[in-house]
Amino acid sequence: MKNWQLNYPVEIYNLMGSEEGSKTTDGAVPHIQSEMLKSLIKAHPSIRYHQKVYPKTTHFQLHRRTKILNNIANILWGRN
Repeated sequence: MKNWQLNYPVEIYNLMGSEEGSKTTDGAVPHIQSEMLKSLIKAHPSIRYHQKVYPKTTHFQLHRRTKILNNIANILWGRN
């Protein structure tokens, strides 16, 4: 990873849920996968990593909640 030469800066946004009563999964994807990705890319100077956890949100709800979809639209197109 450290030797990977990018021609442009990269930003990774990891938006994930956290099932009620759990801090380790959204019911479909374990949070450890995000932690592993974060540790893999943290040393690379051209990659910025952003992570947000939505409490009491299942994986299915990540794709359905208006608030989350608006956050994604803001990331992609700079609007609310």
